[in-house]
Amino acid sequence: MTADNRNAGEDSRHWGPVSRSRIVGRPTWVYWSAGADGDARWDRVGLRLR
Repeated sequence: MTADNRNAGEDSRHWGPVSRSRIVGRPTWVYWSAGADGDARWDRVGLRLR
């Protein structure tokens, strides 16, 4: 998860990944996707999920 204020907010870069048990709700689309090399996966950005 990323904070809405990248420079001043704390997010999973600071406190690690969110455990599955703490996730409530379902995703509806892909906001951002990056591969293991850090490069954007443009074919997934904006993808609507079922």
